[in-house]
Amino acid sequence: MRDLLNGAAGRLLLIVVRGRLRLGERGARRLEAALAWLWFHVLRARRRVAECNVRRAFGPERDAAGLVRDSFRHWIAAFSGLLPLFRDGHAAYVRGTVVEGEAHLRAALAEGRGVIAVSAHFGPFPALGAVLPTLGATFAFLYRRPRGAPVARLFDEWLARAGCGIIEDQPRARAHARCLRARAPGEVGCQRVDQHYRAGAPVSFLGTPARTGLGAALLAARSGAPLLPVVLFRLGNGGMRLVIEAPVAGPDTREREALAACMARLTARVEAWIRESPAQWFWMHRRWKDLDTS
Repeated sequence: MRDLLNGAAGRLLLIVVRGRLRLGERGARRLEAALAWLWFHVLRARRRVAECNVRRAFGPERDAAGLVRDSFRHWIAAFSGLLPLFRDGHAAYVRGTVVEGEAHLRAALAEGRGVIAVSAHFGPFPALGAVLPTLGATFAFLYRRPRGAPVARLFDEWLARAGCGIIEDQPRARAHARCLRARAPGEVGCQRVDQHYRAGAPVSFLGTPARTGLGAALLAARSGAPLLPVVLFRLGNGGMRLVIEAPVAGPDTREREALAACMARLTARVEAWIRESPAQWFWMHRRWKDLDTS
């Protein structure tokens, strides 16, 4: 049954993609509004998860439904905004992107040990794979391919057009070794550190401990590569703003406590992004899964 549902969802997604690429900007905005409305009103279980997360992060006084509605709109528009790469080509797609902190990337690359870019499910984050290669770095995502073959081919083609490499995270036991092998001068490997990880350490996230993977910190400890927070904000005019922040201090040792302390420093950067633009974070994920009872 799950395979059938995944197959149907994949076919529907491909229909939406083809339709979106045929539309002008006004038609695209109307399609995005309709899809966001459907997502908010039909996928009620996912909406409940998101609203619970908002209340946990910001307290009961926050308008959880309003923020989640805005977040759904953002994510539909962010996905829609990825698609013109297929139609317009790479140069046109990244034109006009505002870049802040490029000097931090240059300095990190100059160390000659590769760079561990640390990001989150925030803003149009897949577009990091299109924007960062324009700064002269070889870029790769730690990436889990979608299950359905047609959707996997769609994402693979998008990443290829973007000029972005892939580091497979399945099987998970081998993912760390793949990341370690990818550490080379001029290489930037990107990991997202804002999802629940059952075997992770409890790290405070928006005021509540959340299980957080230690992989980025361990990779820094083993390779000596700098940890560089990077984030994309979606702008109101449809453009993007890339922010490359100053590096975060890596762990002093490979002990679990030192790794967790490093991840706490990285998590604080993610928190700052969310507080700046809360609707651009992926509230639908069960970030505090071990605390959820529903």
